[in-house]
Amino acid sequence: MTCLDRETFNSFPELDSEVKELIHFSLMRPHVVEAAREWVAEGFPDINPNDYSDEEIIFGVNDEFGIEDFLYQYGFVEQDEEGALYEVETILR
Repeated sequence: MTCLDRETFNSFPELDSEVKELIHFSLMRPHVVEAAREWVAEGFPDINPNDYSDEEIIFGVNDEFGIEDFLYQYGFVEQDEEGALYEVETILR
């Protein structure tokens, strides 16, 4: 799993800090990246997600869907009463 460094993140000034945090969160969790690859494969049948890096997949999901919405819809995060996002623990069986 790769990780974007601060310099790379700073080269995307159009992204606010919350989106950058969610992108970093996603890249650090292989199960999130795998779900993003599956989402790309299902939604864009002419694209082979295995031809793209983890970063390209996550940034593509953010561009097309919004990373916060993706994480929330796929059950990786939930919101507390104050609106803050928190990670939902994934149990593998």
